[in-house]
Amino acid sequence: MEKIEFKLDGPSVIAPGRGCILLARFQLVGRQQELGSIFCDYGILSGRSLHLFNCRAKTFLMDCPVPCDYALKVDAMTVPCEQVVEIFQLPAPPWYHRLEEDALALARQTQDLAEDVGLVGLFSSMTQ
Repeated sequence: MEKIEFKLDGPSVIAPGRGCILLARFQLVGRQQELGSIFCDYGILSGRSLHLFNCRAKTFLMDCPVPCDYALKVDAMTVPCEQVVEIFQLPAPPWYHRLEEDALALARQTQDLAEDVGLVGLFSSMTQ
């Protein structure tokens, strides 16, 4: 993960390198100590706002004995610049383009393997 310098007088387009995505961390409104995170393809600085495009949030299957993560599409998001804490560039993780139905199929395949190895009980306790 590589930190990207973010300044109001910096470049207007914030784009990661090929095969990478952005991770933007920002301060949540009304919560001084908490930060939100969003993953996206690129950002555009306009005035005192940062517009983030093709945003996704990472989430997990909940009612499944084998954990599997996938991406919830958020689409576009605008964050006031004073709330942006940091921006990172990172290689696109496997879950970034994975949809819930793909995660379910992957979890079923993994569950069979986990049962064979004897790990399904451990995974079940982690997801409940």
